[in-house]
Amino acid sequence: MKKICLFLALVTVLTSCVRDVVLDAMEDPLLAVYCVLKVDSVQELKLSYAKSAAMTEAPRVTGATAVLTDLTEDREAGRFVQVADSLWQLEYSAIPTHSYRLEVTVPGKEPVWAEQTMPAEPPVESETKLIEGDRRSVKTEGYGYRFTKPCTTWISVEGFDRMEGYSVLYAPVGELCTDYPYVDDFNLTGKVWERDLNEPMNPFVKLVADRYYLSGYPLHRDFLRIPKAEEQKQSFFRIDGDIKTSVMTGGTGGEYKAYSYVYFSALSDDYDSYLRDAYQQYYAEVSEDLSSIYLRENLHGNIHGGIGIFGAASTIRFYRMYSWGLPWQNQVLDEP
Repeated sequence: MKKICLFLALVTVLTSCVRDVVLDAMEDPLLAVYCVLKVDSVQELKLSYAKSAAMTEAPRVTGATAVLTDLTEDREAGRFVQVADSLWQLEYSAIPTHSYRLEVTVPGKEPVWAEQTMPAEPPVESETKLIEGDRRSVKTEGYGYRFTKPCTTWISVEGFDRMEGYSVLYAPVGELCTDYPYVDDFNLTGKVWERDLNEPMNPFVKLVADRYYLSGYPLHRDFLRIPKAEEQKQSFFRIDGDIKTSVMTGGTGGEYKAYSYVYFSALSDDYDSYLRDAYQQYYAEVSEDLSSIYLRENLHGNIHGGIGIFGAASTIRFYRMYSWGLPWQNQVLDEP
């Protein structure tokens, strides 16, 4: 399975459609820009107009030229191509630590632009433990993590959702908790995590996995946000919540592998501020339409001559996994 990035599912929905938003009585509508660079093969750009009070509807953006420049290498990275009414795409993979400039020109208007630096991959390492008994052994991975240096990071988890034929489908976990002492509390749910102590599990696996459970810790909605702070003491921390795992079997010795996935995303400062603002406004209004937030002028933005955000995010994925079987049959696990 190829590496995927479902972190920021919120933003995927948020930018999937665009709604006209009245800003003021200005005659000339502002151009709204949304683009977040990722280490993917295709970059996406959303363009729309913010409707003024004098308009019955905002005009479509037509004839736009959007250029991405790699400032680090002092060269043009490429030009976006329109693929839908409000969507432009560029086949290009952003390079971590490189600085970029996005410039959008619409005929008859002044160019709008922004600059952003692509963050390096999150400096995170996962703790692996192997405990062997007389007849069984258990290997755990992805239950303990440590930052090797401070970094603004958003964490999400995908757990087992359902089977479709022989395919295993995963879905974002809605509530998470952690014992990381510096986690941002802005998205606390007001509840604490209570693990079902009667959850069926292999007794030997439970003996090991219990060490990583966080019953009684406060729950965060959708994500864990780790703010950058130089004075943080970097030690191993745990992540827990209503995380269901898929189980795979194989071999004559009865080996089992249980998987879920943890995503760490390092965000540029501008994008971190923008996403935090948008997320708080969404839940403050209890809106079912995330696109209603997309064009807000009062969100943090960095577009010169327009509104919106040109951001960047680097994401890595870890397995949250334990395996158990005969001691001599526990091997380093490949990606399923």
